[in-house]
Amino acid sequence: MKVLRHIVQGLLGGKVRHLKGEYQRMLRVFDQAGGSWEGVVNGSVEDILLLKKVVVVAFKNGYLSKKEAS
Repeated sequence: MKVLRHIVQGLLGGKVRHLKGEYQRMLRVFDQAGGSWEGVVNGSVEDILLLKKVVVVAFKNGYLSKKEAS
């Protein structure tokens, strides 16, 4: 989950709230799409790009809670 949090932070900065349930949903989608955590850890470009795509799509489609403007 730390790797996913790091990717979310890198892609979206402080735009989202980091909620465990939303991260778990993204992890399930990544797995269902054929992603491999072993591939991510070993630097597989294909798996890393898929994970980034899952994060971006989740954000754009409202599956990640956005932080309120302060």
